[in-house]
Amino acid sequence: MNSSIKNRQAFLSCFYTFIRFFKRMGFVWFVWILSFNISFANSSNCYAIKNTDAKNFCLAISQQQASYCYSIRESDDKNMCLAQVKKQKSSCYSIKSSDQKNQCLALVP
Repeated sequence: MNSSIKNRQAFLSCFYTFIRFFKRMGFVWFVWILSFNISFANSSNCYAIKNTDAKNFCLAISQQQASYCYSIRESDDKNMCLAQVKKQKSSCYSIKSSDQKNQCLALVP
């Protein structure tokens, strides 16, 4: 088997593993991954996001305004947003999902 086929198989294996992981973690990981790019983005880009919760998360992070976090319907995502914007770990402890709570505690200084 030549190296290009092996490389392709390795890539596809990693890609499918990522997809399975992403499906399990869902919206939270999507928002968290995007937040790194969003934090440096112009907040006007956030308005192009169709998902209301994702849009509010984007606006909260990019403008550092907790008021947008309160518009997020899902409570764990709202608490994650508040913890990141306010830089307060106390909001992390209100998160019900243990994985998301640990993620929050790891991210918030």
